[in-house]
Amino acid sequence: MKEANRTEEMQMFLLCQAEGIGGKTLRKLLERFGSADAVFRAGKSAWEEVLTKQQCGALSALCGKGEAERRYREFARTGLSFVPFTSPAYPARLKEIPDPPKALYVRGRLPSEDVPSVAVVGARICSEYGRYMARQFGTELAQAGIQVISGMALGVDGIAQKAALMAGGASCAVLGCGADVCYPPENRELYDRLCAEGGILSEYPPGTQPQRHLFPPRNRIISGLADAVLVVEARRKSGTLITVDMALEQGKDVYALPGRATDRLSDGCNELLKQGAMIATSAADIIENFFRIGTEVKSRKERKDEENETGSLERDGRGNAHFALPQQEREIMDALDITPRAVADVEEILRSRGRRIPPQELMCRLVELSLKGLVEQEGAFFALPLSS
Repeated sequence: MKEANRTEEMQMFLLCQAEGIGGKTLRKLLERFGSADAVFRAGKSAWEEVLTKQQCGALSALCGKGEAERRYREFARTGLSFVPFTSPAYPARLKEIPDPPKALYVRGRLPSEDVPSVAVVGARICSEYGRYMARQFGTELAQAGIQVISGMALGVDGIAQKAALMAGGASCAVLGCGADVCYPPENRELYDRLCAEGGILSEYPPGTQPQRHLFPPRNRIISGLADAVLVVEARRKSGTLITVDMALEQGKDVYALPGRATDRLSDGCNELLKQGAMIATSAADIIENFFRIGTEVKSRKERKDEENETGSLERDGRGNAHFALPQQEREIMDALDITPRAVADVEEILRSRGRRIPPQELMCRLVELSLKGLVEQEGAFFALPLSS
């Protein structure tokens, strides 16, 4: 790292530690002075143009000689990464929410920008039905190449994230404490696995202990990192619904798992459905909508142009009749059988034949084939239809 860049990163880290200076105020400072280093060089009289008296005092307290380097070296020993909102690595999805965090502290890696994400949230004390469905959704979303975002809480959150990792997928947890603090401690195994195979992140500095008032704000990050939010189980006044409110404010799609009218753990979900949330009884309900309207799906014009290139009927090696397809879709069809296969299995078959298709693109193609009636979809599994 060049010396100037290193100095700016250390000063930005220090600036983010100033008490009482939130993201909006920090942005005003940078707009006014141009860089974190310039903020500290400007001095108190210049700060007063932007900050309150208390904020000026908080910033002054950080201006000791060598303070930035001392604190940054101490931070480096935590093994976390520092990702301020000025960094190219800062998630693009978060830049679009009303109150993006000024910085993230990360262990592991951040969610991929070019891969769809779904937040799976729900009751901490869930029913056996909730546990089963959380596992199913986590598994099927992961097999479809979709990242699972949640809060690593007991119950639905942690179950869905563990299932996603077990299925070979990607998952990221947003904590209401420092990213170097495992909370809840009962999820230590999941925490360690997320650090190794996924990501743990927080807007709170290292060492921050879990406190009740820190959890609601972190929910905006969970929904902010996701393209859609799924509620598996929730009571009528559940804290889970805070995430839903924030998702709606951010313009995200909300899905809910329906439950029995007499089951109090399903009251929140059933109420969401009454209010217009989309129903999800399997991951397929999310996946189909996801890829039908997502940017991965080709425009109708492009699909029509492809179909017009070769519109005659032909039969494949199994005797199934279908319109002649583009080469990529024919290869995908050839990798399927009447026995349902997961996206990961289809991807592996194609790879063994020297054909590499990214999971999210493969999922898109399979859904398109399903919509054309050429492939049958069962949850996150796909198969050739039985010959009539």
